[in-house]
Amino acid sequence: MFNIVQGGAELGNALTSDPGIRRISFTGSAPTARIIGRNAAENIVPFTAELGGKSALLVFEDADIDAAAKKAAGQYDDSGQVCMAGSRLIVQDSVKEEFLSRFHAYTDQHVLGDSRDPATTVSAMIHPIHVERVLGFIERARAGGDEIVRGGKRRKEGANWVEPTLIVPKHNECEVVQNEVFGPVLTFQTFSDEAEGVALANSTAYGLSGVIYTGNAERAERVGRQVRGGTVWVNTFLVRDLTAPFGGIGISGIGREGGNYALDFHSWKAASECIASRVRQGDGHLATLPPASHRVQFPSGPKICEAAVRYQSAPLPWTPRNSDNAAILRGRSTRSRRERDHWFSPSRGRERRRRHLGADRRAKD
Repeated sequence: MFNIVQGGAELGNALTSDPGIRRISFTGSAPTARIIGRNAAENIVPFTAELGGKSALLVFEDADIDAAAKKAAGQYDDSGQVCMAGSRLIVQDSVKEEFLSRFHAYTDQHVLGDSRDPATTVSAMIHPIHVERVLGFIERARAGGDEIVRGGKRRKEGANWVEPTLIVPKHNECEVVQNEVFGPVLTFQTFSDEAEGVALANSTAYGLSGVIYTGNAERAERVGRQVRGGTVWVNTFLVRDLTAPFGGIGISGIGREGGNYALDFHSWKAASECIASRVRQGDGHLATLPPASHRVQFPSGPKICEAAVRYQSAPLPWTPRNSDNAAILRGRSTRSRRERDHWFSPSRGRERRRRHLGADRRAKD
């Protein structure tokens, strides 16, 4: 069942602190996640959070500069209301002018309008309150001496659009560099060598994603491993395999979603072992279980786990003579094919049976 309950902070706090909740998965801001995390900890409830980002779009001099500039201008899509957006443009000094020229040309092609219009590339922001929040970032940057290269104001009075804005900060510790704006506001910085570029990319508390543009495969591999982000793209953006792990580092989140990672989080993982070839069913009749050379993989879920535990704890009217009748029941969540084949292979069952038989013979001696 999928149920949507609407409300404000009071309702959210009541839901996340309720002891009946078994899992909490949150997408939103770091301050709210801290409150939810405290509630989850109080009830010892598993908690994952996909939070904000302040990702770097790193452009090296050996990159396709036109492609990089076009993708950078594309970060204004959806009015910048994309948590994984590469909102910090970090470009190598030697290609700064060429990049900016192409970037401005592509940004000029944006169409601010109704999201239902196919021609629109920059849709409205979510709420007038959020518009004021974004404008506040811009005004504080201007007052602090940062350079507003383009944009920097509301499209027109009363409208929920802010013009695509580019800011050159005075230094790397400026608010607009270190905090998520979640609007059509990008910052522009330069670097001289690879080490400096990576250092700038990793200089915030966030770590949701990163974008690298380079024409060198070795550099792509090397820098891709150094950039602090749960997802790092090379020469592209927002291409995702939904079975791959998704999540952030630092204040960008806790845990991973996607594919088996999400199934694991939303499943009970339990194990039950019963040393007998037969156990009692609910009606008192004997139930035959597979021999030890086979393994039974239970789907994850509380009902299955309860049944397995009931088998284990049920009083048995006999004592197994040896492990010829042993059956091991393992309740496991989804795992890779290789791991599943390893745990449930006949050869592993034979090995375990031989080990138990040897122990029984030693006990008889």
